[in-house]
Amino acid sequence: PRFFFHLRDGESVEDPDGMFLPDARTARLEAVRSARDIMAEDVRRGRLSLSSLIEVTDENGEPILAVPFSEVIEIER
Repeated sequence: PRFFFHLRDGESVEDPDGMFLPDARTARLEAVRSARDIMAEDVRRGRLSLSSLIEVTDENGEPILAVPFSEVIEIER
């Protein structure tokens, strides 16, 4: 199936292409990887927002799952 990964961070950035993946579990792993990549880039720019999330939808635009940035990183002090 094809999954789409939309960034939600106050504004929406829609994924027009999506990815063909075997299942929702693999789509979740991809969303986690994407969230961490986005956060790494944000840190390089000197900011980090944990309120963003990646919403995963199916080919019909139906939500499958959401991956909040706050759940894919552990912050230690």
